[in-house]
Amino acid sequence: MAGAIMPESTSFRNIFIEKIEDVALVLLLPLFFVYTGLKTDIGLLNDAEMWKITGVIILVAVTGKFIGSALAAKFVGQNWKDSLTIGALMNTRGLMELVVLNIGLELGVLSDEIFAMLVIMALVTTFMTGPALDLINWLFRSKSAGNVSEEIKEAGKYKVLFSFGVPESGRSLLKLANSLTRKWSPIRALRPCTSHPQTSCLRMIPRSMKRKALPLLFKKLKS
Repeated sequence: MAGAIMPESTSFRNIFIEKIEDVALVLLLPLFFVYTGLKTDIGLLNDAEMWKITGVIILVAVTGKFIGSALAAKFVGQNWKDSLTIGALMNTRGLMELVVLNIGLELGVLSDEIFAMLVIMALVTTFMTGPALDLINWLFRSKSAGNVSEEIKEAGKYKVLFSFGVPESGRSLLKLANSLTRKWSPIRALRPCTSHPQTSCLRMIPRSMKRKALPLLFKKLKS
């Protein structure tokens, strides 16, 4: 009723929401949850048969909303990750579920035992949303990570190129590059030669650099 009598003016509606939102969220909403918890007597479920019925209620609730919403999302063209995510979010039951249960209990439609079962179902389906989303993200992240091509992996690596003149300085630069980059990052050394042929430049480089900094790029500069 309150939503139906709200004026069409958006500015007045926003002012009204700002005035009552803090009171509703900070004061009234916690009191409602406390009120619902005080009326829930889990001790009435003192029989194994009662807990079996509770489990069946939870199973039916999850099947109806989680699987039903996921299949509906898949039917309209969503991928499996988005479909399962929609199903997990739709499976959440919270405030509206408790409001309906309280009204049913006050009208005598629900017994105290059924009320307790449905409250447990609402709590379980709400608390399972976070772990379900984490599981969905983990499953599809690991699957997509295995499909990444080697070209994409190579493109994502850091590439280091350094130039040196004296072999000793090249050795120092190589150690510095190895310490600053990851082990699988390719390192290329450039040895400009002005008076020696490339084969002579290759002989001037220490063997340790030949092993660690392969492939080496040598450029002969014309004087």
